[in-house]
Amino acid sequence: MMTLLFLWMKMKKDFLPSTLQVRIYLVGVGKGFPIPTVFLKEMLWSSIDSALGILGNTLYVLKS
Repeated sequence: MMTLLFLWMKMKKDFLPSTLQVRIYLVGVGKGFPIPTVFLKEMLWSSIDSALGILGNTLYVLKS
């Protein structure tokens, strides 16, 4: 799970999640709580969104 968070943060260099979210996440991991699915969905969608944004920008630059 830690690698997931790391990969997500690497993908999201332009946007870092609020420290509170990360703190809740890390406390949850430390105590062995299951990660809320809402947080995972948010991570998934924001990383997809970021990837699409990067792809879109690259295509736009290549096209012009």
